[in-house]
Amino acid sequence: TYQFLKDCNFSFLHVFPFASKKGTKASLMKGQLSNDIKKQRVKTCLELSEKLKYKYEVNKLNKKVEVLVEGYENGYSYGYSSDYVYTYIEGEYATNSMVTCVIDHISDNKVYAKGGGMKDEIE
Repeated sequence: TYQFLKDCNFSFLHVFPFASKKGTKASLMKGQLSNDIKKQRVKTCLELSEKLKYKYEVNKLNKKVEVLVEGYENGYSYGYSSDYVYTYIEGEYATNSMVTCVIDHISDNKVYAKGGGMKDEIE
């Protein structure tokens, strides 16, 4: 499963352990994994997810993206790009506006962009 997830080259993984519900068919299946094994597998997959996310974000460097601004703090507007990269844009832009910018660096697991131009405001 790990190699398959790695080979799929997802941008990130949503990882959670299987939780059996009493009285369901799944709860009666043989070969249930211990909680320790589930926790280890979740940890391994979350580590893979971080690597995949970083690889995806690095691929966006020097590329133009559109970001839906969610807020402003400490000199940066922030929000998700149209390809779901959480981005910090230098400068203050209106909340709920679409800003076109270029991703220029990644630092401390955060993606930063410059050159924002207002595209439009969402009502």
